[in-house]
Amino acid sequence: MVLQPPGLGQPDPLQGIPDLPLPQQVQPPADLPPGSVVILSDGVSNVSSNPALPTRTTLEVAARFAKNANVRLYTFPMGQPGGAVTQIEGRNYYIPFEPRNLEQIAQATGGKNTYPPTEEALRAIVRELGVVIRWEGTRTEISSLLSALAAVLMILAAGLSLRWQRRVP
Repeated sequence: MVLQPPGLGQPDPLQGIPDLPLPQQVQPPADLPPGSVVILSDGVSNVSSNPALPTRTTLEVAARFAKNANVRLYTFPMGQPGGAVTQIEGRNYYIPFEPRNLEQIAQATGGKNTYPPTEEALRAIVRELGVVIRWEGTRTEISSLLSALAAVLMILAAGLSLRWQRRVP
């Protein structure tokens, strides 16, 4: 008989079984406001440390979470085709480049993939996001700021009184 702490018998959805349905009470409401994320990346997935879980599956899980939360992903692959070798603190490191991963998650969420990224393409995405992003004015309580200002003025008055009359009132 193997003894396990309670709760460890259930599999973690990000560590091997990505197709577990969400429990009913955790389902995000359908009326969530739209969200957007701009991703500038080399496209290499480092989501899971589980070698049995392929990169494609982890990207599908991430795209599904984003789509369920009504979030569009706009991707800009950054790197050189075939990867590159760079030197950091005297050591050579290979930096791979996989733009297909970013293209897949952008398509799965209804966003856009722009490769090669250009200034014009980035400006077009910013203009498109400008329609989604809205500024809302909110009322802010400022009584604490006014109290702090009054305290500073009282300390200043006490200092000036001490300097001019050699006493504190």
